Formats: sequence, structure tokens, C-alpha cells
Amino acid sequence: MLALPEENRGGILGFVSAASTGGCALSAVIFGVLCDLFPIYLVFTAGMLLSAVPMVYLCAHKHMREFILNN
Repeated sequence: MLALPEENRGGILGFVSAASTGGCALSAVIFGVLCDLFPIYLVFTAGMLLSAVPMVYLCAHKHMREFILNN
């Protein structure tokens, strides 16, 4: 929260909250359809890989790691 400008903090946090709630609902629908078409273990593996790749990048990025450790 400290990284956000004070005058925009409420709007930004509201947008992030709404986007994450909508993203969860959309994700549930997409995964449900994909699990009807493909075996669940394949859908789960693909989803985990799609989630892990950006996370590994963010953890390895020097500036992001410094920001997390300092705030």
C-alpha cells in the first residue's frame, strides 16, 4: 500500500479487488469447461505452469526482490 499514491489508493485497491474477484469467477468457468474437454491432471498442470512462470520471474527480478524486502 505504501507504494501507491495516497490520492489514488482507494481507486486502485478497489479496481484490484474487483478484477481479482471477476478473474476468479472467469477462471472457474474456464477451468470447468476445460476439465470437461480434457483430463483434470492436464488442466491442473497447465494452470500451475501458467501461474508459476510469472511468479518465478518476479522472484528472480532484482528490483522486485529489493522492493519486497524493503517494504
